[in-house]
Amino acid sequence: MNEFKNTMDVFKLLEKTNCRKCNKPTCLAFAASVFQGKIALSQCPFIDEDILKKYGSQKLEY
Repeated sequence: MNEFKNTMDVFKLLEKTNCRKCNKPTCLAFAASVFQGKIALSQCPFIDEDILKKYGSQKLEY
């Protein structure tokens, strides 16, 4: 599993739609929560399957 160095490492992987489907107000807030280990990257409904494989997560079904 790869580790993120900071919040921006996570943010760069996201679609940046601010859709709120992850229950966070923005993609940046979501990225910060992922970096802090509070939620899984897979909670983003738009995250690419290849990214999830690289970072060791499974996509949740919505």
